[in-house]
Amino acid sequence: MKRKDEWNIEDDFILADIVLSYIKYGKTQLQAFNDVGEKLSRTSAACGFRWNSNVRHRYKDAIANAKTEKLNSKLKSASNSKDNTFSFDDVITYLLAAKDELQRLNREKEAIAQKIQNVSLEIEIKRSEMTSDTIQNTQALAMILSKAAVLGAFERNKKPAI
Repeated sequence: MKRKDEWNIEDDFILADIVLSYIKYGKTQLQAFNDVGEKLSRTSAACGFRWNSNVRHRYKDAIANAKTEKLNSKLKSASNSKDNTFSFDDVITYLLAAKDELQRLNREKEAIAQKIQNVSLEIEIKRSEMTSDTIQNTQALAMILSKAAVLGAFERNKKPAI
């Protein structure tokens, strides 16, 4: 039996969209949970629990990107102002986001390399099977031709029966 207040895909998407935009624009996740709760008629605690227990894990890359965008906008606005100071938290956040992005790209590169290796192995197996099939077919044809010769199928002076 389904619960009446069960989370669905659309609710998860709304939750993720709002939380990611709050992260990107420098607001807190608690503020996001409050807004999502109002929008979905849920408590902010329920939204926070759902985010931390289920949804957040599916959006790791998007979270890192949002944090990077947040820091980039801070860096851009700081470069436009005369005060070019950054807090250690800003630098740490930027470096952690850059590290996460690098790790994601390395995982993606390893996955692609593994796929290439698997496809190359599959190609070699198919080539081997084709070579084996060709040899077997050639041997079978030679055996058929030799039996046909023994049976006299290649006698040239015979006239065909009418």
